Amino acid sequence: MAIPVYLEKRLLKAKKRNGQRTYVWRMRWQEGAEFRAESTRTADKTQAEELRKAKWAELNIPGAAPVPEPEPEPERPKIGWQDCKEALERAMTADNLRPSYIRDALLTLEGLRRMFPELATPGDVTADVANEYKRRRAEEGKSPWSIRGDLATLKAVFGKWLGKECGLLDHAANPFADVKAPRCDDPEVRIVSADETASLFGWLGERWNNWRLPLVYLEVAALLGWRATELASIREEDFLGDGHVRVLAESSKTRKHKYGWLPASLYADLQACAAGGYAFGRFADELRRLMILWRKQPHHAARVQDFAPKRLVGWLQDELQRFNEEQAERVEQARNEGPPGGRQSPGCKWPASVKKRRRSWSVARPKLCESTTKSWTAWPSLADRWNGDLPPAAPSNLPGLYPPSTLGLYPRPLTPAKIRRKLM
Repeated sequence: MAIPVYLEKRLLKAKKRNGQRTYVWRMRWQEGAEFRAESTRTADKTQAEELRKAKWAELNIPGAAPVPEPEPEPERPKIGWQDCKEALERAMTADNLRPSYIRDALLTLEGLRRMFPELATPGDVTADVANEYKRRRAEEGKSPWSIRGDLATLKAVFGKWLGKECGLLDHAANPFADVKAPRCDDPEVRIVSADETASLFGWLGERWNNWRLPLVYLEVAALLGWRATELASIREEDFLGDGHVRVLAESSKTRKHKYGWLPASLYADLQACAAGGYAFGRFADELRRLMILWRKQPHHAARVQDFAPKRLVGWLQDELQRFNEEQAERVEQARNEGPPGGRQSPGCKWPASVKKRRRSWSVARPKLCESTTKSWTAWPSLADRWNGDLPPAAPSNLPGLYPPSTLGLYPRPLTPAKIRRKLM
């Protein structure tokens, strides 16, 4: 009676990118009362079926040839970095990806090559190298969000693009597949208050002679909530009438059309900023005019280039950064100087750090007179707060011996001689 030979899957511990476990085919048959099994060491069903037939012939036909060993997979030729980058760019361009994404992917791959110059080809990148890349990026001071994005990009480059799409690398041996991304804290979303908005608008008006275009941009951004480049990319044909505007899918990050509505006054102001086919096309000409007539800087005006959405966004980002720096310097200066005259006069607020320090003066806190000037009163005598001889401990252990100075900011220590004179 012939001995049947069956094929069955043997699951392995390794997993694929989609989470499914890898496997190999193995042959199983019965000899007498015992079951025996032999691995085919392959996941290819066709090759495993040929091995099963050869095993059946070996068991049932006397003198049959033994089961041949599975053919080893041919070793992939290692492709250099430049060839991989060219193939990656072609594959991404064929999938109609955004040029910015293609550029970022190429820069990330180039950064990996420069970090490990001893690696001749991308095929030499191993899992240990991938983990070392993450550690070095963290040591360089990069944020966890940047490291997470770079790891995701390299995982797609080595797995999907250079592996599956181009066939230059083994996508199953993706070195970045099992690299754990760093933990990232949820970023804080801060809502800008009305006072901060008014302060920003006033600062821009004073700095640029009440230039209306950047204020219109900020008002439109606050109402529509679109991305900065999407707002700057609005064209004149995107004015749909009755206050409706749109941004085309080619300028949208989500590749979808976006529509919004603006009040009549703001819609009219936005139309007044249009020129050269863009809603904010007057930006370059008006900036040159302000540089020449208002700032008296013709050389700077000559460097202003024609309008482009990214130029408008970059200029606004620089202005907002300058505003934030000036605000931070003003707050730091007020915190260091404190209130004028060393006391809290009407209309003058103590900085938060000084308030906290004054609250810590439990015993040596001065009292305010009931007079209109709110001047400091004399300090209570130490004899009223201390009965007995002077202890041998250091003066810092005595309560109330460190009253604040006349400025109200820093404690003024008392020498032992002054303490004895006050206690006498």
